Amino acid sequence: FDPTVYDAIRSAGYLSDFEGGLDTPAASDGSDSDRAALPLDTTSAKPAPGCGSIILDPIVRSVMLPEGVHIDLGGIGKGRAADLVAMELMSAGARGVCISLGGDLRVIGEAPPIDSSALPADADESPENAGATSSWTIGVQDSPGLVIALASGGVATSARTRRIWSSGGETRHHLIDPRSGQPSQGSGRSVTVIAKDATSAEVLAKALYFLDPKEGAEVLNAHNATGVIIDDDGQAHPLSGFERFLA
Repeated sequence: FDPTVYDAIRSAGYLSDFEGGLDTPAASDGSDSDRAALPLDTTSAKPAPGCGSIILDPIVRSVMLPEGVHIDLGGIGKGRAADLVAMELMSAGARGVCISLGGDLRVIGEAPPIDSSALPADADESPENAGATSSWTIGVQDSPGLVIALASGGVATSARTRRIWSSGGETRHHLIDPRSGQPSQGSGRSVTVIAKDATSAEVLAKALYFLDPKEGAEVLNAHNATGVIIDDDGQAHPLSGFERFLA
């Protein structure tokens, strides 16, 4: 395969699972990618066979797949592409870049100055607000008014509100838990994660959505990331460290 695919597979997390030693989850069957906009029949779905036996060889850059397992990079495609484009633009001389691909973001470098005319009358008139700012401001899905200020890194959201359909009399969505083969019950309406880059944010957003909130928070903390869970009532539940990124 294309030699650049190896790095994408490694970035997707196939060298380690998000449960830290529990039953290893398998690769997505593609139902988590944008190609899953059409309804899927998951009523007879089974747990995926697992990715613990996938072998990545960094020397020859090869991937060996066990029977019954396949890899689909759709789950990290947008974040990975955002990272690649951002780095290309910075290498080409850009002073700052904000890439948004389907809502998955990568920001790096100098942010544009704030337009003081757009600020509320009682806004702080500090140099940061009057001219240049070192942070990019990013809104959080499903939580109007919640805004992130990020100097450099990635932001990704996993939500069950974008692609939903009815099957067998039940409402289903595209976020398939590989442990059950069924749409995940999830941690609420949506989760948004801040990480070192967009690829990492995408992977960790899915882990946070699939896992119990406490377990998910531990995974994010282990990867120096943070995030926020938006429940079904629209209430925000920030994880530890998220307050540092509030605008």
